[in-house]
Amino acid sequence: MRQEAGMTQEDIAQAIGTRKTSICRLESASSKTLPSLGMLKKYAEATGHKLNITFSPA
Repeated sequence: MRQEAGMTQEDIAQAIGTRKTSICRLESASSKTLPSLGMLKKYAEATGHKLNITFSPA
């Protein structure tokens, strides 16, 4: 999403008021820390997307 928006991790960090390391952790598949919903929403909005959460039957 970020690269499609033509943004760097630093750009996203500045747009949502956090540090580049937080964006790196959010984008890392190997991170053991899960981002908050608020952070995911800010990230989505900064990249021109909308966060959607759905529940589906099993």
